[in-house]
Amino acid sequence: MSSRIPALLATALVAALAPATTAMAKTVTGSNAAEALTGTEGPDKINGNGGADRVRGLGGNDTLFGDTGPDDVAGGAGDDVLDGSSGDDILNGDEGNDVATGGFGHDSLYGGLGDDNLDGGAAPDRVEGGDGNDTLHGGSGGDEIFGGPGNDTIYFDSGPDHIFGEDGDDVIYINGDSLVDDVDCGNGNDTLYVPPRGTSWGRAVAARIRDARIVNCEIVIEQAAAVDPTKGISATTGNEGGSRTGTDLNDNLRGGAGSDKISGLAGEDVLWGDQNHDALAGAKQASDVLDGGAGNDTIYGGRGTNTIFGQDGDDFLQGGGLRSLINGGAGNDKIKVTSGAKTTVDAGDGDDAITAIIARGRATIKCGPGNDTVIESEWPGNRKLVKISGDCEKRTRHKTSK
Repeated sequence: MSSRIPALLATALVAALAPATTAMAKTVTGSNAAEALTGTEGPDKINGNGGADRVRGLGGNDTLFGDTGPDDVAGGAGDDVLDGSSGDDILNGDEGNDVATGGFGHDSLYGGLGDDNLDGGAAPDRVEGGDGNDTLHGGSGGDEIFGGPGNDTIYFDSGPDHIFGEDGDDVIYINGDSLVDDVDCGNGNDTLYVPPRGTSWGRAVAARIRDARIVNCEIVIEQAAAVDPTKGISATTGNEGGSRTGTDLNDNLRGGAGSDKISGLAGEDVLWGDQNHDALAGAKQASDVLDGGAGNDTIYGGRGTNTIFGQDGDDFLQGGGLRSLINGGAGNDKIKVTSGAKTTVDAGDGDDAITAIIARGRATIKCGPGNDTVIESEWPGNRKLVKISGDCEKRTRHKTSK
């Protein structure tokens, strides 16, 4: 009996000193005010919602959304997923193999230590891979892209980008259907893919090389860009107003400061009411019509008056600006009401989820056929601002920091 006591004590001591194998995690949704939202050492899910938020994931494999507003988001240790959504955001992956998407706005993305995948999204962005073997996309707009130490893969997507490979054996693709501004492949044994010289883009890139605007690239390969059979067109309307119509593939269509009419047709399209939302004079006076068409589309309203049609498919629809009319159409849609606007939602057929956590503005929500959910704030002021019809099967009062 007594001989077992030391063994039992040793077992208890080891158990007490051993680190916990799991950590608690949090799911947090902010209000529309500017807030500081902090996670745990576990796998947190944090959505800043509206306002200029400071979001910190700490440890764990976190999923962090800045949402609307100019946000400062850092993942901390772990393999994190960061999404700035709309607004001019700062996204920092920190340690770990992170995935970060800037979304809509003039964003700054920093990968930190690890093999990261960064995509600036719409508008001019700054993208820095940091240490590790990173995959970097500038997205649309004139971006600044820095590979950092490591063997990076860098894609010039569109717009007059400035690309710096820096240290490591990098692979850089500028063989698309628009012209890069300049490229410095940096130190290492680097490979640059350019369009064939027999094409107009190939001749333009060759002139950049002659003018020493493309330098320090040890291996240059002429190769047409691989054709993605699902990729449609990427286009803007300009700032005077106009119309754009997509294809039956996956299009990226962006409006400007004027009044635009944008139709995605079929495919999984991304439609933006305003390409550069904060820098365009007259954007708040614009009146945009955004029609996703068939397919699972993503639509962001502009700074003025928006009429948004999701049509068939499981769509994500977000209003914005001064006034928005959102019609989900058929499909299981996710609809977000933004603060400060006057918004009318007709979710249409399907099992829809409508998020209406606002501190300013007004919203009227009709759910339509299906098993629908409206997510509102437990803050009493929110319920005064949001009018919800009786055909909404479920209402959830989400705890926010309000």
